[in-house]
This record gives sequence, C-alpha cells and structure tokens, in this order.
Amino acid sequence: SFVDLGSGKGRVLVLAAQQPFLQVIGVEFSAELHEIALSNFASLRPELVRAKKVQSICGDAANYLFPATPLAVFLFNPFTAPVLSRVLHNLERAVVAGGQVCYLLYYMPVLASVIDREPWLRPHSAARDWAIYQAP
Repeated sequence: SFVDLGSGKGRVLVLAAQQPFLQVIGVEFSAELHEIALSNFASLRPELVRAKKVQSICGDAANYLFPATPLAVFLFNPFTAPVLSRVLHNLERAVVAGGQVCYLLYYMPVLASVIDREPWLRPHSAARDWAIYQAP
C-alpha cells in the first residue's frame, strides 16, 4: 500500500495510482485540499489507473491507522515535530504488529533528526532533498 500523509491536492496520489499498488491512500487534514484531490482523481483517465484501490481521507494523520500490508509511506515535510512523532509511533505499532516491510519516503527532510531517533527505522538511502528509511 502507498500512503501519502499530508496529501494536499493529490498530485502524488495521482502519480502513485498509475503504479500497481494494492491501494493508494492519501490523508489530508484540510477539507478544502481534500476536495481538490477528489476532483483531481475524478479527472484521471481510468486506463491509466493501475492501483487496485485509490482513496483520499480527510482527517488527522496523527490518528491514522495504517493498513496491515507492506507499506510505502510518503511525506513531503508535512508536519511539525510533535505531529511527526505521533505519526511515527502509530506507524511503528502497525509495522511491528503486522511484521510487514515498510519504506518511509521523506522528501525535503527538514525533520530527519526526528526519524533518525527511531530505533525501528534504519536509513536506506538519502540525498540532499530526500531520505528513505526502512523497517524492519
């Protein structure tokens, strides 16, 4: 499953939907941005969609319950440090409980130090503008 936290207008979700993911899920706090994302999905040509399921959820990512599937979680620096810590705690519970593989894809990793303190995540690769972490 591909999960974009702080998915905004859904641009990354539209791109992810064109890949063969089991599901593509966006979580956006702003109702206005969530509605724009839904509109953007509606304009996506059906023949381009390869994901089995695509959805956008209007809600607080800090309270999101991750699916019990292998995960690719995308962040475009969407949170403050306290919110990111809560998200990581929820993600850890899901990954440890389910034993699934998880990749955390962090674009513009301003708060990488918060993630670096998580012993259950290990660095996979990085460059100036992005970092990828893996668990287990």
